[in-house]
Amino acid sequence: NNNNNNNNNSVDDNEVDVIIAADVVASLYDPLALVETIHDLCSGPETLVFVGYKGRLDRPHELFEQYLQSRFKVIERFKPKSRNKNPGVYVFHATGKQSITGL
Repeated sequence: NNNNNNNNNSVDDNEVDVIIAADVVASLYDPLALVETIHDLCSGPETLVFVGYKGRLDRPHELFEQYLQSRFKVIERFKPKSRNKNPGVYVFHATGKQSITGL
């Protein structure tokens, strides 16, 4: 809102088009909380989400992907196309924010 003179804008005041996160899944103690936070930050179904991570713990990453699938219509996991040839580095791409109906 350009007419607002205070600088206390929140996510609710602005649309979020893209969310980019890296290495937030490495020590994932609560994958559901992370997915809920990402979901809450999305303005709507058009918001693009990219989460880069290096697979270190199989079960938390599996849960993270499962929870993403319950909150977004499109989920892709791919290896980045870069000079970084580090094994185990992946990117999750999510879009199509869905209404929460419970897990």
